[in-house]
Amino acid sequence: MRRSWLFGRRGVGGFSDGLRATATLALVITKASSRVIASLALAAALATSGCAVMSPVQTDEPYQPADGVNLNLGEGLAVRGLLVVGGEKKDEAGRLSGQLLNTSSDDVSVTFGTGSTDQTTATVPAHSSLNLADEELTLESVPAVAGDLVPLSISASSTGDNVLQVPVLPATGYYEDLTP
Repeated sequence: MRRSWLFGRRGVGGFSDGLRATATLALVITKASSRVIASLALAAALATSGCAVMSPVQTDEPYQPADGVNLNLGEGLAVRGLLVVGGEKKDEAGRLSGQLLNTSSDDVSVTFGTGSTDQTTATVPAHSSLNLADEELTLESVPAVAGDLVPLSISASSTGDNVLQVPVLPATGYYEDLTP
């Protein structure tokens, strides 16, 4: 007697009922495992892709992307990137570097100083800017060494005295041409 592979004594597909149940259970476990693995992979992808959700966006935070410091003096006068190129010893000469912006309709004289006697002045034309490095403004005695901050007094006729903590940088690299 010939037995059919599909409909023989062993049941459908040639498997006995116990073997078919085992194969079906393995198939169910395999499908369940792959669903769990896929769910875990999806959860991991979502968790790692949203890592910056609670972090502040850097472009929303104001900062000074330069070596020097900025100051708005009002009345159309602003200082940008101000720093002192100084020496390796305290009380040596230092040279100012930065930009003055004048958006007013009058020329403005700005005085920089580290004390009552050590001062230097620059005049910014109306509706113009002035590069302090080109003006060769020198302070005779800077009470700080390269790497420190020095209190620098900045004054104009319309703004009064303003004291700003300005970095002192060595005359190396970008600033090597600005030796005092």
